[in-house]
Amino acid sequence: MAAERVDLDTLVDYRQAYEAALEGVKLNGLNLLAICPFHADKNASLSVELRTGKYHCFACGASGNYVDFYARMHDIPTSEAYKEIFQAHGVEPSGDKRTAAAGYTVQMYALEKRLPVDLLAGLCRMTSAKERSGVGYVRIPYMDESGNEIIFRKRYAPGSDPRFKWKAGSAGKIGLYGEWTLARIRELGYVILVEGESDTQTLWHIGLPAIGCPGASMFKAAFAPMLEGLKLYIHVEPDQGGQTFLRHTLQELHNGYFAGEVYQWSCRAFGHKDPSALYIAAGAEEAKAQISQAVASAKPIDLDHFLEAVPEAIQGAPVQLRIPDGYMLSDGGVATFDPQTHEPAVFCRTPLLITRRLRGLDTGEERIEVAFKRDKEWHSSVQARSMVFQSRSITELSKLGLTVTSENAKTIVRYLGALEAENIDLIPRCDSTTHLG
Repeated sequence: MAAERVDLDTLVDYRQAYEAALEGVKLNGLNLLAICPFHADKNASLSVELRTGKYHCFACGASGNYVDFYARMHDIPTSEAYKEIFQAHGVEPSGDKRTAAAGYTVQMYALEKRLPVDLLAGLCRMTSAKERSGVGYVRIPYMDESGNEIIFRKRYAPGSDPRFKWKAGSAGKIGLYGEWTLARIRELGYVILVEGESDTQTLWHIGLPAIGCPGASMFKAAFAPMLEGLKLYIHVEPDQGGQTFLRHTLQELHNGYFAGEVYQWSCRAFGHKDPSALYIAAGAEEAKAQISQAVASAKPIDLDHFLEAVPEAIQGAPVQLRIPDGYMLSDGGVATFDPQTHEPAVFCRTPLLITRRLRGLDTGEERIEVAFKRDKEWHSSVQARSMVFQSRSITELSKLGLTVTSENAKTIVRYLGALEAENIDLIPRCDSTTHLG
């Protein structure tokens, strides 16, 4: 049987698949809770949406779809995981993962997000479309304040790779999702800023003013003037991506001289990752009541004070540093944001930091101490700068357990260079000597 037109959501029984792989499993409506296998979890921090197969750990930040989960559990590439999943169900996969989603439509998206088709087709102007190959996707327009379409984003079915894709030529044109609703928002005097289109649409559906940023690192200083005069309530998802979104957005608001009031809040208090998940689990009335309560008691933010503080990237790390813009650090490793999808893509599976600069008293040469977390423990190594900041030599650290290869070495070196530049005032410096006695 070929995989053409086979929907992964139909093929895989997510409850059965996750229950077989996880411990401490409990059902909570349409979600499954379990012990996270990716960190030393004691509190059943992993949540799975049984309808879509997506998983998210509220403690370590691990997240993705079932293909990602399978790949990580078996320590294989997602492309291989995809093949094994289909073959295990008696299906021969094709070369393009999106062929499994050939029939994806607005109606299917509406069912997935529990949103009215009239809202999506009307206010959001979403339509069903197909690639020349026959692969279906949902077309999501981004319009300006006058309602003129500027660009659009393609959203493929759950389990697709990639999941999102921008229209060709969108670089430099991507704005906020929902700009065409700003006239109504200004009448209310406040707006909820969230990540992504579906959370924005959910808030509109339950009667709350919202505007969306399509990615954690995509807010720009140029957006600040259009939000001026509004009280801005930023939703922070309960993972490192949420902290990246918050800090990046606040930095850009500061760069754009935003003078309005800024607050932060989260759905974490209700046991959910975002407004969409809360709405699906609790229903429109209860979700609106809980979100309204959270917004009313949201924490005010002083932009200057917040940006001066150094956030805790990873609990228990030997040093806390500012994470350079465009990168994300968590217990799951180091990630950058894909230039096409603007989604985080992990390039180093071991969290990696620069912990010290050591200057030799006898030679004047500087060495660098790096630390990485593997097997739930931090390991450190002192090396010459020439070794740490060159892709040809940094692969030597693989002998100590760092997940560096010839494939990701250049990316890791770029990250370490950006990390040092961002924290030149924070990385401890000390003198050292190679002579004893």
